[in-house]
Amino acid sequence: MELQYNKAAEEAKVFVLGASGFDSIPCEMGVQVMRDNFQGDINSIETVLISKSGPEGLTINSGTLESAVIGLSADKDYLKTVRQQLFKNRMPRSAHVLKPRSLLSYDDDVKRWCLPFPVTDASVVRRTNHFNYHERKMRPIQLQTYLGVPNMFAVIALMIFGVMFYVMTSFSFTRYLLTTYPGFFTFGRFKKGGPTRNQIENTSFTIVLIGRGYEKKIANPDEQHTESPNKKLIVKVSGPEPGYVTTPICMVQVALCLLQERNKIPKQGGVLTPAAALKETTLISRLTKHGMEFTLTEGFESK
Repeated sequence: MELQYNKAAEEAKVFVLGASGFDSIPCEMGVQVMRDNFQGDINSIETVLISKSGPEGLTINSGTLESAVIGLSADKDYLKTVRQQLFKNRMPRSAHVLKPRSLLSYDDDVKRWCLPFPVTDASVVRRTNHFNYHERKMRPIQLQTYLGVPNMFAVIALMIFGVMFYVMTSFSFTRYLLTTYPGFFTFGRFKKGGPTRNQIENTSFTIVLIGRGYEKKIANPDEQHTESPNKKLIVKVSGPEPGYVTTPICMVQVALCLLQERNKIPKQGGVLTPAAALKETTLISRLTKHGMEFTLTEGFESK
């Protein structure tokens, strides 16, 4: 979208903001809250998504599954080419690289087992980093995303499903079966029509952002810290059911910011990430008024 339509959007003075729902407003605004409160330089952030459901369990609309199937079966060479064109102007590389965790790790801050969670948040934040560095002279932040799982039984179940999902998305016929009969192949977790009203009312999420960086702040983003990261801050973003409640809240408030606070947006138009466009607006306070919470904490205890 950005490569094909950014110039046309700029000329028409039109804004195109993707990832304006659950993907990736909670994460992007959580990063923004982290930036505003860190009082130093942030080097990296790890996010852990924790979901909570009621006695009826958690059901997800099959459209989400179809999007995941399309994403995993996409042409990887094409994606690599697009990203190379999109990020032709390089950003500085931190002297302290955030390495991905192992396939399974335990996090004491969230009291959960953590599995890699390849959602769009990381790529969206990278685009925001690119804009902030080149347009605002802000230091880029490394990001890794994980899924928080309460026990080993859930870990094993997710790993089995993950292997099956990967295999089925590798072939056109099995992709057809997976998207045509989502309930059968996901043991009822994904289904056409999505969750019931009771499931929606009893489902919520928390994204824990664990930020690490430096007490000292260096004004020049091209200058790297020689000392190891020596400071940690945790931001917790919480909200109601992601797909049917949080997503419309996010989309409506993003639209209202575009309509009512256009003078606070740094460009006259273009294809941007929400955080790049709406950094100076009241989006976070708007979200807070409509059921989302942004809190700072030194530690995080699961409920």
